[in-house]
Amino acid sequence: MQLTEFIEKMPEYQQLATQLAPKTRQLVTGITGSARALLIQTLLHAQGKPMIFVTDTMYHADQLVAELSSSLTDDELFEFPVEELLAAEIATSSPDFLAQRILAMSALRADKPVVVVTSVAGLRRQLPLPQSFDTAHFTLKTGDDIDSEDVIAHLQRMGYHRQKLVDAPGDFAVRGSIIDIYPLDTEYPVRVDLFDTEIDSLRYFDASTQRSVENIDEVTILAVTDLLLNPEQRNAAAKRLTDALKTQMKQLDDDGAEQLSNFVTPLVDDLKKGGVSAELRLFGDYLFGDVSLLDYLADDGLVLLDDYPRVREANKQLELDEANWAVDKLKDHQIFTDQQFGLPFANVLKKDQHAEIFFALFQKGMGNMRFSQLIEIQTRSMQQFFGQMPLLKQEIERWQSLNQTVVLLINDEERLNKVSETLDDFKIKTVMTKPVICNPARSSWHLDSSKTGLNYPRPSWL
Repeated sequence: MQLTEFIEKMPEYQQLATQLAPKTRQLVTGITGSARALLIQTLLHAQGKPMIFVTDTMYHADQLVAELSSSLTDDELFEFPVEELLAAEIATSSPDFLAQRILAMSALRADKPVVVVTSVAGLRRQLPLPQSFDTAHFTLKTGDDIDSEDVIAHLQRMGYHRQKLVDAPGDFAVRGSIIDIYPLDTEYPVRVDLFDTEIDSLRYFDASTQRSVENIDEVTILAVTDLLLNPEQRNAAAKRLTDALKTQMKQLDDDGAEQLSNFVTPLVDDLKKGGVSAELRLFGDYLFGDVSLLDYLADDGLVLLDDYPRVREANKQLELDEANWAVDKLKDHQIFTDQQFGLPFANVLKKDQHAEIFFALFQKGMGNMRFSQLIEIQTRSMQQFFGQMPLLKQEIERWQSLNQTVVLLINDEERLNKVSETLDDFKIKTVMTKPVICNPARSSWHLDSSKTGLNYPRPSWL
């Protein structure tokens, strides 16, 4: 029997699962660490629905992804990383973060069972309409007829930059009948070789040597930006920005008005031309509506929030930091007054119609939240032994005397063999198994991973 099957048999899990319906909100207390990760894995595989898990910060999002990565495949687990402050994103503009966000959005729109982990900043991020994102990709197949000019225009709207030679994801190049494209989600760039208007061949190639790596029959090209607007939307956004600029300039002296115009006007011009400059994020509320990552989730998907009191505090701190940063930007005449640099967190949750699960250590600190039911799952993280084998042996024997099953999770075969020899040396009796638990009241071990371990007291296992 697998660990997830034990979770499914828990009365608390069954109580939780029966209430998973749109517009419901449940509170689960007492579960953290590896136990929470195991619950997420169980929900994904048992319910077969996509889910978004929201933590307070990107640091804790990274921790959860590391915890889940041992039990979920790359096609099931995604992260939607966003810098805590917009200022950091504009300054660094991480291509790795961008690639992860695009892949996460694409996974959600595919409507498959996946887990997308993000932070408060990720949930507050203003995004294009899901329908706009859906049209911001295309598939190339050998034998298809294409208009190369249309492909070039489409690539530019999707955020690709035209170069003489492709060097990094997000580049494309055109040389005669050859179009080279470097997508976000492939190891190598793609070479499209045309015979007139027909795709004669498709192949991956090494950008450094220009040598072919592998012939392929088709490839899907994803966008390389989440600043996705069609021409009509761009013109409308440019008009809103221009009108706001005129209004703001009337409230400033000549020097201030000139500084603001010198900063905003080039961004408006870039926007009209299809640009995706990072500075445009400063005016996200003029580009997009109130679309958040939750709008990319299927109607029957699940929204999970980790340690809600801590999430609320993180949001308050984020808003305070943004306000302090905005004061400096206003002094430099680089933004407008009364701007928003992210969606109000409370409004995003209020608007959401998905089934929601809130996690917290205790029921206190939940504010005015109302829940359809409260569930307490009593688990504890296991103590750390730090290589003290006599202490580990003593602890295993103590749990076995209480008719508990002890499962040792080993995350790779080489370490498994070393641990097996060490356990034999200390005369710790164990049974090697597949990734299942099969011997109640005995010690077993198998290939798997857990950061902190867990103890669930009701059934006879830990």
